[in-house]
Amino acid sequence: MAVVVNPGLDRSGGTKAYKVTALLEGQPVKMEIDTGAAVSLVSDAIYSEILSHLPLKPPDVVLKTYTGESVTMKGFTQVTVELNGQTKKLPLYVVVGDYPSLMGRSWLEQLKVDWPAIHMMTPKTQDLEGVLQKHTEVFKQELGSMEGIKVKLTVEPGS
Repeated sequence: MAVVVNPGLDRSGGTKAYKVTALLEGQPVKMEIDTGAAVSLVSDAIYSEILSHLPLKPPDVVLKTYTGESVTMKGFTQVTVELNGQTKKLPLYVVVGDYPSLMGRSWLEQLKVDWPAIHMMTPKTQDLEGVLQKHTEVFKQELGSMEGIKVKLTVEPGS
């Protein structure tokens, strides 16, 4: 069976990917939510770094990108996945190469994703505070002054 894997449009300057951080075997992994991918996967680098204690079985599917190229796989395993207070044992495919970690439909059917949190825009208060502190002169309440620049003002009569 061939399964299509969409490696994320944000890599080519398209639509921004939606990401969640799931715990795989207790280790945090940032994953792109990909409803175009039938299965969930991680790169062999992620597998080697945090999941190598799990034995791999030979792959039971053929993975192809959305453009039709074959994806080389090392295999698949069952992992304990924690997301939003849920814990499930789910299949995870390991691919060779520089692919983003994908959360595909097989996991999305099993896990409840907090969609409002994924779409939520949060203000970056720390960034704002840093700008305000760095440029205190600009954001003072009283009138400021400019030095070293000549200015000519023309005022219309009656204004």
